[in-house]
Amino acid sequence: MNMKSHARFAAAVTAAALLAGAGAPMARAEVVFLRDGKIVEGKILNDTPAALTVKQKNGATVVVGRNNVLRILYTQVYMGKVYIHRTDGKVVEAFIVDEDQESYTVRTDINSPKETVIKRQDVLFMVRKNPSALKEKVSLRHVDLSWLAPFNPVKHYRVYIRPRGGEYRLDGTSLFTRYRATGLSCNTAYSVYVTAVDRDNYESLPSNEVQFTTLKGEPQPPGGVVMTVDKQDPKKPFAARITWEKTKDPCGGSIADYRLYRKGAGGYALVAATRTTAWDLKNLDPLDKHRFVVRSVDDRGAESSNSRVVSADPMPGAIISARGDFIVPLRDYGRLYRYGFGGSLALYGKNLITRWVDIGAESGFYYFYGKVRRVKSAWLVPFMAALGCRMPLAGWVSLGPRASFGGVYDRVKYVPEIAGPAVMFLKPPFREKSAVQMMFSLGINCSFTVKDTALLEIGADYRGIIEKGGVMDFISVYAGAGATF
Repeated sequence: MNMKSHARFAAAVTAAALLAGAGAPMARAEVVFLRDGKIVEGKILNDTPAALTVKQKNGATVVVGRNNVLRILYTQVYMGKVYIHRTDGKVVEAFIVDEDQESYTVRTDINSPKETVIKRQDVLFMVRKNPSALKEKVSLRHVDLSWLAPFNPVKHYRVYIRPRGGEYRLDGTSLFTRYRATGLSCNTAYSVYVTAVDRDNYESLPSNEVQFTTLKGEPQPPGGVVMTVDKQDPKKPFAARITWEKTKDPCGGSIADYRLYRKGAGGYALVAATRTTAWDLKNLDPLDKHRFVVRSVDDRGAESSNSRVVSADPMPGAIISARGDFIVPLRDYGRLYRYGFGGSLALYGKNLITRWVDIGAESGFYYFYGKVRRVKSAWLVPFMAALGCRMPLAGWVSLGPRASFGGVYDRVKYVPEIAGPAVMFLKPPFREKSAVQMMFSLGINCSFTVKDTALLEIGADYRGIIEKGGVMDFISVYAGAGATF
């Protein structure tokens, strides 16, 4: 077989694939070409010498006069634009509307009756303009798509997606042959296809359609896990009760049960499974460490990650929090300054000595506005050791006292007395002086635990700076957030 025979054979095979349309969008019923260039796709219900009755894809029925019919195709037809590479080196962009053993009938405009006949022996090969071989890689809430580019240069690609039972919508565009569709719902069925837009803004027919279902994922772990201990005699076996909050499946499933695990040196051992949100433990050895986690299990048997660890004995940990303060000076301090604001950072170690007792340090920055003419402002930087106690009122809220003691760097901006009455009319010559002094605080703190680790807190402190002439005191009201580990 010579080279031209090879070329003709390749063109014939390509054209057959274009008309057979494996893996591409096709008109699967009859296609009626009218003499004015219009195309009617559907199912022919009635065929008489005078007229055709065609039921279109949208369900509507149309009657076409026989004298207006140019041709009827009773086979699958690829209705997209193709590149036809001729043996003379020329490339033709066109739509194939018919073929026989000797030639192809093409249109440069699919809706125009103007047609051209190209002999098969003059065709080297043909390629389509739409993307192909669309593939997906599914995740929990997104899907990664990839495809093969068409032969022609592409301006960009358009990605269309729809949930099962919904309508296709444009999800986004891509300059490359890959795309990530985000914001999907987990455990949900979707369909997707891709089109190519060329430099003339012609949008190709769709690629092959891909159907997929996003991953189910695991359920959320239970929150609000609390262990209540009934230890009357520290030397005798004791009982405890572990409670937790109900969990919802974020992917629309249901929670079948909860599993209680004991944490030991070799990992986690299953203690019990229950449909309720509580479990009672009995005869616990007072000499052992008893630490537990709870996991939720959905209706498919998928198990969540661990809840926070609860323990019958105090578990060391850490608390870090940042606060915003509003400050009201008192007595002598109140005669010099109006009010102030600031912020502080606290770091505590919890359960280091005994349950509910926190030991740590705190520092911050406080700024005061002057109240008298000769005092412009002042700012403080405290650095103190702190001690606190957390008494749980519920599984997620605790209340307790706080105390701290240490030093403070105090800096005051003022007008010296030697400036005289000129300060009333001229820009005053401000000066600054600073000192390091002792400081203490006593207060009350209320903290709220959110999702086991996040912390919200409010509180108030009475603070005093110990000076030679007495105590300069003020009240601080604060709100803040932090985390517990």
